Formats: sequence, structure tokens, C-alpha cells
Amino acid sequence: MGFSARIILNGDIPVLRLSGEVGLESEDELESLVLTRFGHEGSNLILDLSEITYIDSWTLGLFLRIEQLLSARGGGLAVACPQPDVRRLLALTGLLGRLHVFDGLDEATAHFESLRRPPAE
Repeated sequence: MGFSARIILNGDIPVLRLSGEVGLESEDELESLVLTRFGHEGSNLILDLSEITYIDSWTLGLFLRIEQLLSARGGGLAVACPQPDVRRLLALTGLLGRLHVFDGLDEATAHFESLRRPPAE
């Protein structure tokens, strides 16, 4: 199993584009990358899963831990572009309703931008 990760920006929101197979063997590497680059106060992160070919339950647990960590530090996590099999796994595990999951990067970015706007009077 192997994966690659590339960091890009969509607007001013960082996107971690994952590709390949993400499983137990790659969990430590992925967790370290996320904590090092995005673990500070107020960080928002979009995980782009459009190029993922395999994901396991360990990785889903990692996504949940990342979401909890970023939320506790005033930031947030959004998951974008999951392949149909990944979306089905998110639904089966109940994470589809727990994580912010979007069909596209622009929708995920808009989610974070809407959180910055002051409430309408």
C-alpha cells in the first residue's frame, strides 16, 4: 500500500490532496504530516479524496481524530470529493453525518468561508 500527499490552496484554505491507498501502514505518516502542517490554532483543512483508490477503517478513525483536534483548536476539517466507494464507507460507518463531506473543493471552501462571515442582522 502506498499513498502520496500534496498540499495546495483553494482560495486561502489549505487542501491536502491524497492519492493512492491509505491504510494502517500509512496512518502514522499521514497523521504526522497533518499535525506538523495543520495542528496549530485556528487551522482549517480540506482533505481531497478524489484520487484515493483504497481506504480502511483505521484511516476513517484518523480522519475523525484530525477533525476533533482541529475543532478543539478553533479550526475545522472538511472532506471533499470522495469516490463512491469511500462515500459509501463513510455512510456505513456513520461518519458521513459526523464529518463535513462535500462533493467538490469549492463547496468545502465555501463552508469555511461561511464560518468567517459575521451573522446577518
